[in-house]
Amino acid sequence: MATQRTRAHDLTAERTAALTALDPWWNPPGPITWQRAYHAARRQTEQDAAASPAGEWLTAQRQRVGRLHPEQRRLLENLGLDLPDAPASRAKNSLLPARERAFARALAAARAFRQREGHLHVPQRHIEEIDGEQVRLGQWLSNLRRRRSSLSPQQQAALSDLGL
Repeated sequence: MATQRTRAHDLTAERTAALTALDPWWNPPGPITWQRAYHAARRQTEQDAAASPAGEWLTAQRQRVGRLHPEQRRLLENLGLDLPDAPASRAKNSLLPARERAFARALAAARAFRQREGHLHVPQRHIEEIDGEQVRLGQWLSNLRRRRSSLSPQQQAALSDLGL
C-alpha cells in the first residue's frame, strides 16, 4: 500500500477504484502516522464506552484543529471529540494535500526570510517561524536543490518568482 500511496497521482481510475474498494482509507489525506494514531484512539474509546475521548494525542488534535483536513475533523468528531471551529485562513489551506501544504509553508518561510534579510543564503540549520509553526528553511532549501526536477510546474514557477 505504501508504494501505491506514493504513486497515487499516477494510478489509473480503475486501480484507484480497486484500492478504494479494498480500503476506503488506503490513501488518507494526512500522514499515515496520523491515521494509525487515530485508530489506536478509536480502539481505546470503543473498549471503554463510558470513557470520554481523552489522552495526549486527542488533546493535541484539539490544539491543531486548524491544520486538520476536513476528513480528519470528521473522524475525530465521530469519536465524540468536541473540536473548536478552524480558523478561516487555515481552512482553505487544509484542503491541500500534506506535501503541498508543507511546500506552501516553506515557501512562505523563504519569502519572510528574504524580505527580512534581503537574500536567501540560509544556513543549513536555520529554522524560520511562520504562523506559530517552525519551518526548517535551511534543510528545505538544501533538499529542494536535489529534487527540483521532481517539482510540479507551479512549484517551479513559485520558486522562480522568489529568485531560486
